[in-house]
Amino acid sequence: MSLILHCAVPNVNDRYTTDELLQFLQSETNELDFYRPIPRPGVIQSAAFDWSAVINLTASSITIASILWIAYLKFIKPALTAGNDQAELFIALDNDNDNSTSFVLSGAPIDKDSFIIEFSETIETMRKDQSVEESERIERKFRLSGHYKKL
Repeated sequence: MSLILHCAVPNVNDRYTTDELLQFLQSETNELDFYRPIPRPGVIQSAAFDWSAVINLTASSITIASILWIAYLKFIKPALTAGNDQAELFIALDNDNDNSTSFVLSGAPIDKDSFIIEFSETIETMRKDQSVEESERIERKFRLSGHYKKL
């Protein structure tokens, strides 16, 4: 089943941007399809996330978790080491049916294995709880609606 992944790197004092995170993730995996919303003419809108990724049925949850951990080490850990205790990697998972969860990788103690296990188990649980119709709706929303551009 398909899930939606959102990420942001708030509070890094302009050290990194969500676009740099996007470029990193795109270079590290082909298991995610990345999309950017297309603004509709005449509609004022804002978004919490500049881009989204669709986690396909065949994508490995462990691989995605591992790549997100590497992103944490690359983008957040240096800011924390430099004294910015507010830096974080915000990760949200959504099945497009009011079932979502989030993870925050920041200065709070968490180890790699714990994160990878918890993230992977969450994806697998969300996949099990998702109907075929919900998965197809995600596919249509991103691939066919015209509201998103594949990156």
